[in-house]
Amino acid sequence: MNYEVKMNNLGQNFYNKNRIINQLYSENKFEVFSLNKMQKEHFFAKIYDKELCSTSNSIYIEYKYSYLDLENLEISFNKLIDRHLALRTIFFDNHQIFLRDYNYYKIKIYTHESEEKFLQLRKSIIEKDFQSNEFPSFDLFVSKINDSIILHLNFNNLILDIKSIEILFHEWTQLYLNPNLVFDDLDTFFLDYQKQKNDIDKSNLYLQAKDYWEKKFDDYVFDFNLPLKCKPSLIKKPNFLSNKILINNDIWNVLKNKLNTIGVSKSAFILDILSSTLSYWSGQSKLGIQLNFSGRNQINQKFNQLVENFSNSFIYIYDDKSKESINNRLVKTQNIYSNDLKYSFIEKNNFQSIENNILKNLIDKIISPIKLTCLFDNTYKNNYLEFSLNEFFQEIQFSYSQTSQTWIDLKTFESEDGLVLEWNFVEQLFDTNVIQEIMNSFSNELINITNLDWECEYFPKYLIPNNDLVLINSANDMFQEISEDTLFGKFEKLITKELLGNHISVIDASTFKQYTYQQLKDESEIFSKILIQYNKKSNITHKGLIGILSEKGYSQVISAVSIMKSGNAYLPLHIDWPIGRLIEVLDQGNVKILLISRTQFEIENIREILLKKYEIIVIEDILSNIYRSILSSEDLKEFHLPDVKADDIAYVIFTSGSTGKPKGVTISHKGALNTIDAINNNFSITNKDKILALSELSFDLSVYDIFGTLSVGGTIVFPDQNQTKDPRHWLQLLKKYQISIWNTVPQLASLLIDEISYEKDQSNLIPLRLFLLSGDWIPVKLPMKIKEYFNKSIVTSLGGATEGSIWSCWYEIKKVEEDWSSIPYGIAMPNQKMFILNHNSEHCPVGVIGEIHIGGVGVALNYWGNMELTNERFFEHEQLGRLYKTGDLGCWQKNGTIQFIGRKDFQVKIRGYRIELGEIESALTECDGVEKCAVLIKEYE
Repeated sequence: MNYEVKMNNLGQNFYNKNRIINQLYSENKFEVFSLNKMQKEHFFAKIYDKELCSTSNSIYIEYKYSYLDLENLEISFNKLIDRHLALRTIFFDNHQIFLRDYNYYKIKIYTHESEEKFLQLRKSIIEKDFQSNEFPSFDLFVSKINDSIILHLNFNNLILDIKSIEILFHEWTQLYLNPNLVFDDLDTFFLDYQKQKNDIDKSNLYLQAKDYWEKKFDDYVFDFNLPLKCKPSLIKKPNFLSNKILINNDIWNVLKNKLNTIGVSKSAFILDILSSTLSYWSGQSKLGIQLNFSGRNQINQKFNQLVENFSNSFIYIYDDKSKESINNRLVKTQNIYSNDLKYSFIEKNNFQSIENNILKNLIDKIISPIKLTCLFDNTYKNNYLEFSLNEFFQEIQFSYSQTSQTWIDLKTFESEDGLVLEWNFVEQLFDTNVIQEIMNSFSNELINITNLDWECEYFPKYLIPNNDLVLINSANDMFQEISEDTLFGKFEKLITKELLGNHISVIDASTFKQYTYQQLKDESEIFSKILIQYNKKSNITHKGLIGILSEKGYSQVISAVSIMKSGNAYLPLHIDWPIGRLIEVLDQGNVKILLISRTQFEIENIREILLKKYEIIVIEDILSNIYRSILSSEDLKEFHLPDVKADDIAYVIFTSGSTGKPKGVTISHKGALNTIDAINNNFSITNKDKILALSELSFDLSVYDIFGTLSVGGTIVFPDQNQTKDPRHWLQLLKKYQISIWNTVPQLASLLIDEISYEKDQSNLIPLRLFLLSGDWIPVKLPMKIKEYFNKSIVTSLGGATEGSIWSCWYEIKKVEEDWSSIPYGIAMPNQKMFILNHNSEHCPVGVIGEIHIGGVGVALNYWGNMELTNERFFEHEQLGRLYKTGDLGCWQKNGTIQFIGRKDFQVKIRGYRIELGEIESALTECDGVEKCAVLIKEYE
């Protein structure tokens, strides 16, 4: 057989014009036959207990009359049951059949003395779950109340579509008004339709459609990140609410004229606006929406007279095209829509029909929770459910529509007054304000483009709700005086001002030595002059980076301080890095001079390789010469230290990028000192405080360990390099030196608490008063575990990025709520900004996931020597100023804090769903016996 697919220029009424039904199955109309696609989906969902599948697919309407002939009403309706086999459908074993024999349908009549009784009846009808293997799949009741007659109609949508309801209402009205009317017998049945579709599935069109959908599969995104109140899987019985919005004819007629001019259908237009609206409210540039349509005229128009469920659907994939003119975007949407519609008639190839084969491991998930149905075939007076049997009809008093596996179901149709938007949504999923704002965004987008020039203008940006903007501004409203000092200048002024010359600045546990502030100041001055001298000898005329490769201890501190005082910036290295990485980082930093510890210098392969490429200075050699005063000669006195400014570069820390290639984060004195001052001021850090410096110099937590402590005259305690990973060693140092501040990643804090628990609770001997936790997920149980042993301590979550000068946001953890899945990321620190923006650099509303951006004083200057990457990750925002794109995902919470979601690069797509590996890892670490874990993706052939 040959089949020809035709469609008009708008892609609205597409059908096989030349299809001739050569064989009818009227004689076998009571035989068992297959389910259609929508019916299959419904029963599949029931079998596998999919999310939100506990509700029926049904529509309930109450029609108010002042008078009805109830006997005539019942007789005429039974004539419809006899005429339309769909009203006699039952389902079993994934098949359906029309009952040959059935009982006469008696309409139940209720008389209500009170409104309460009436509402109880309404509730019972709405909550009814139709039994698929029982007749009937509808309810028809009459209520008498307050001199009115209410006709209750409840239809199982498995047996009929909206067009079928129209046919039923039309014929019922005719039969009611003319009891002697006899319709011509129907000569085609739904069985014929299903058989013809099966024939098409064996044709060349099937192969074309199969190829079309399979090519699109990799582009499909099935998840939706709309701001929900709860997980859909937690809802046992969804309750649907409805809201109708009218776009009046003054606006709608202008829009229709513009659409006609560019050849875009009303359905494609609504689909595009709905997609872009939900793109904004989900923070997704790509998403899928299920478009429902009637497939009754896809084979032959003769099926138009049947009452049945001819519903079909396809999933339209929206890919944000906001940078295109309105015309261009809509035309592209129309083209995709038309092609999807063209191949959607073969249900084996629609994505929801191949779900069994492709989505085996996600069978509990909803494939597309957003449904759109465009009813533009007719213009209705007020409602597509209009039904006035006689002149005594008053109004549609109430209606209720529910669809399984659905979050939002939008139906659109034209009335005499304009475009009607009927929104149905699951009440338990959405905050009232959120769903209202989503609907407002949709309507406003329609209205806002009415008077634009579609040829050259763009769709206007969505406006964030005002309350959300107030919340975001409040979370970025902390300020402090910006210091014009330097990291070293800050503590050197304290020496004179607070007479701290003899105060201990550094305790080195590996050498058991202690160093005073005056010693650090004097020795760093000579050391910095020596570095200037080396620069001159090497003909280095510009300020640059000087590397540090050393074990923990005083050598790291004096090296960093001396480098900065010499007008250069320090580049910290890690002694555990392989030689290849050391050279890679040094070369990227264009380093000429390297400060190295004696221990590292004596490692033969390191020494031989590094000596060939760099000017090597052994730190201990310089220090020993300083002690012997050999270099405190007159020629050094002639060297004047440069005037280092707050905006000058302090350090460059190389971090591993997503590509694996290190990138050098360039931080100024001003940026780092702003973060340091915020911590010290907020937590009243003084010269009485001591910190255990566990973080490596190449990790930016060390910047606070060293310069945060020095800036207030506190004491840095360095562990023995060989015991930095030993919690017993930490505990010994905490007790011995009475350390008050802990600043590490959460995992190390967890190990400390475990060690303390083994020591039979000696925490009372340790004066730890502040825990600064950052750099990774904080296990939800950890803060309260810490408080078990240190009940007077402050536990604070700190977040941000190396590119934001150590930290950019904070949150003091006073209590952990039982329903928390993660610790809040917090709000912006003083003079810093935290924004969550979508793919179009727009503010994400509260609850919507987007990429975390950092602004303010702490934003890094650049990626050292890499302008391409700098321009990619740092940019000037029109309203928000210079921002850094972190690559982290987050969302605003109602309490004004940010919730950290995870890394963009740690998200993977599995069968259309985006999975956050970090979130899984965090959940696993909460399990008993799991200390650390990694989640990997394994591909199966």
